[in-house]
Amino acid sequence: ERLDASAFNGVDGYGYGDIGREKLDGVVARLMGAEAALVRLQLFSGTHAISCALFGALRPGDAMLGVSGPNYDTLEEVIGLRGSESTGGTTRGSLRDWGVAYNEVPLAVGGGFDLEAIDAALAASPAVRLVHVQRSCGYQWRPSIPIAEIARLCRHLDAHPRRRELVVFVDNCYGELVEDQEPCGVGADLVAGSLIKNLGGTIARAGGYIAGRRELV
Repeated sequence: ERLDASAFNGVDGYGYGDIGREKLDGVVARLMGAEAALVRLQLFSGTHAISCALFGALRPGDAMLGVSGPNYDTLEEVIGLRGSESTGGTTRGSLRDWGVAYNEVPLAVGGGFDLEAIDAALAASPAVRLVHVQRSCGYQWRPSIPIAEIARLCRHLDAHPRRRELVVFVDNCYGELVEDQEPCGVGADLVAGSLIKNLGGTIARAGGYIAGRRELV
């Protein structure tokens, strides 16, 4: 990425021509095996980065299919699975509130993806636009999902007749740098995560990233 001292100069105004920011985006894109990346302190947490990626990739009338079982609690609010009685049990401003449906497929016994159940869920809902993988175990008692298993899912979906319209999205929180490949390197279209965790090396106090196909980023 031709990193040099100029990348560390301060900028002001709207931030146009921020060489350091552009080089950092390029470094993270290479690290993630992605076409492009967006790395920002304004993405103050992993959930915030994931939320931005989901709202960017989905539109009213689309559906999201979770294929790694239940999500952790903060993402439930983003999806709209939790909320107050006054809003009909759906968080105001959530994906569900904006007309994005959600369905979920549990992992198979042993922690791998249940490919047959995923196929059935895709067949049952032509509106599915995004396949969501939570790589980390989160608050569940299950193994985290290894890169080889994500590669198996992507190879399987590559043969699906609707593959071109599907976005394979991976919540990569806690998954960065633990193996020698990242999800985009094995076929995922989009990943997001937090700088507070692995990529920030416990030094960063805020920040997040989104990486993947250029048009999605």
